[in-house]
Amino acid sequence: MAMLESIDSPAGFLAPLGRATQQIHVEEAHSCGEFLASKSAQIICSEPSGEVGIALLTGSLSTGGQVKIYTDQTHKGIGRPEGAQIVEAGADATKRILSEIGHFWVMPPAFADLERYLKVWVSSGYRPLVCLSPRDEFLLLRGFVQEIVAVGCPKAAERLVFARTPEDGWDKLAELLS
Repeated sequence: MAMLESIDSPAGFLAPLGRATQQIHVEEAHSCGEFLASKSAQIICSEPSGEVGIALLTGSLSTGGQVKIYTDQTHKGIGRPEGAQIVEAGADATKRILSEIGHFWVMPPAFADLERYLKVWVSSGYRPLVCLSPRDEFLLLRGFVQEIVAVGCPKAAERLVFARTPEDGWDKLAELLS
């Protein structure tokens, strides 16, 4: 299991692939990016593959945030927001990203995204994962964690933070990392 790091360590994010199912998800991601920038949180990620990811990065960059995007030949993103630092990662951007971040911020998923989110979280060594869920979009994941993960790996389950707003998520993350 990965060691807990400072809240000041860079943040990664996970967002749904493709088009957003609702415009509100794009707006919330943009606001989350703005909030993370206000906290001086650097965001490190692969090229975004969906509207929600682009919105989060654009929100951060629009308010002076720092964004580093790792690219590789195997991943085809949908865009690179202007102002982001672009780094060629070779064969596997994910390994480089996981080695640099201290925690993740997760935007509400489509059902198909849950498996990808879970795989990345496990690969990260169970780094803290802040699940933004303004309308309880993570009820399925929360139930899975409470019923299965908490039994087999209670310390990992403690690293999942469910929050309705970025501010609430930041406060809960700060408490977890203190």
